[in-house]
Amino acid sequence: MSKFYLEDRLRSFARMITGNYKLKVIFTGTGASITTNRMYVPPLKNTQEAFSVAKFLVAHESGHDIFSIMDLKEKASKKSILLGDILNSLEDARIEKLMTERYEGLGALFDAEVGKIIHERDYSEIPLSVQALHGLYLMGKGYDISPISQEAQDLISGMKDLVGKAVKAKNSNG
Repeated sequence: MSKFYLEDRLRSFARMITGNYKLKVIFTGTGASITTNRMYVPPLKNTQEAFSVAKFLVAHESGHDIFSIMDLKEKASKKSILLGDILNSLEDARIEKLMTERYEGLGALFDAEVGKIIHERDYSEIPLSVQALHGLYLMGKGYDISPISQEAQDLISGMKDLVGKAVKAKNSNG
């Protein structure tokens, strides 16, 4: 299967699950993001592994299109970059939960790809603040947070109830 055929399939997938038929899926850059009517996903390599990662990214960003208030992180980041990053970690867990409730089959995809990310990451090489952000996401998803350092676990351990409430919120405003 050609790379371009797979890109077309992902574009159709994104438009179908979001219901946003004006959505343009653009394969560029090194990270995934979404704005109104534009989704950016890294260029697709022609392998099954790359297609699986791209499906994960498209499904995740589609969740933001469906469930997130798009400029909320930007507004929070103007007050504090850290606040925007915390909000994004919690929002990522929240939208993935909502996506798996809406589209049952996405749960296995999210679990598999997040599992790979956790397994491949060397948290001892990652700054404590970033570990804590990853820990908030993992906690929100109900995953074991033991891959992050004990110090990062200690930082976020008292937030479990608040993280749970944030992830269960029906909208981005909590």
